[in-house]
Amino acid sequence: MRAADIERRFLQVCKRIVDAEREVPEEVVRGGNIIVHVTDLINPCMRYFFYQLNSQANASIESVLRMWEGHALHSASVLTRNHELLLFHKFHEVYVVGSVDEYEKGTLIEKKFVNFVPPSEKHLQKYYSHYIDQVRFYNVLLNLNNYEVKRAYILFVNRGFSNEKNPLVKAYDVTSYLSYERDLYMLTERLSSVMKVMNSKEVPEIPDEYHPFEYPCSSCTFRALCWMEEDAPEGGEYEEDDTGGESSQEKEMVERHFTERIKNKTSFSV
Repeated sequence: MRAADIERRFLQVCKRIVDAEREVPEEVVRGGNIIVHVTDLINPCMRYFFYQLNSQANASIESVLRMWEGHALHSASVLTRNHELLLFHKFHEVYVVGSVDEYEKGTLIEKKFVNFVPPSEKHLQKYYSHYIDQVRFYNVLLNLNNYEVKRAYILFVNRGFSNEKNPLVKAYDVTSYLSYERDLYMLTERLSSVMKVMNSKEVPEIPDEYHPFEYPCSSCTFRALCWMEEDAPEGGEYEEDDTGGESSQEKEMVERHFTERIKNKTSFSV
C-alpha cells in the first residue's frame, strides 16, 4: 500500500461520514416524500439555493474535510442527554427535517466550530445571522414536536487562530431572538421561496441590497457566478429563433434537465 492510498482511503471515509450526516427518519424516506433540511432554509439567498440544487460539481476535498472536522468535533462534545435530536414536521407536502445539536429540560444549544468567533453580539448579528435563524427554526420544530424551549444558546468554538478579537470559546444567549409565531411564519415563508426555486428553471435575481464583499456573498461558494460572469451577448453561443429567443431545441433541453432534477431529487442541501 502506498502513502497516496492511505490518503485516498482517509478522504473516502470522510466523505462517507459527511454524506451520512444528514440523517432522515426512516418513515419519511419510506414514503418517497420531498425533504428539505433546516440547513437548506437558513441561507436567505435563493440564488445560492438555485446554484446548489443545479450544480453538477462535486464537493471539494477542502469542503468535505471541513464538514468532517465539524462532525468529529460535534461527536466529541456531548453536552446533554438529547444529543443530535432528530426532528421533523410536515408542511403541506414537504417534510422539514432538522437535527438539534443539544437539548435538555427546555435548553437548546447549537454548536458551531468556526475560524472566526464573534467577539460581540454586534459581530454575531452581522456575520452569523443565519445561525440565529437556524436556532429559530429549531425552536419551531421543537415546539411542534412537544418540546418546550425556555433558553437557547449558540456556542462558538474556534478551530483556527485566536486572539482578543477572535476568542477560543464564546457562548451567546439568543433566547431573546425567539418568538414562536414569528419564527413559524419565517420558516414557512422561506420554505415557500425554496419550493419556488425547486420548481423553476430561472435563476433568481441578485437582491439589490447584496454586495460581493459583504455577507452572504462574501463567503458564498458561487459568488463568482453572480459577480464575475457576464450575460451572454446577442448572437452568442446560444442558437436563437427568429424572435430573438432561445431555440426550441435549447428550450426542450433545459426543460428536460430541470424536470429530471426535480423528479430525482428528494433531499436538498444548502
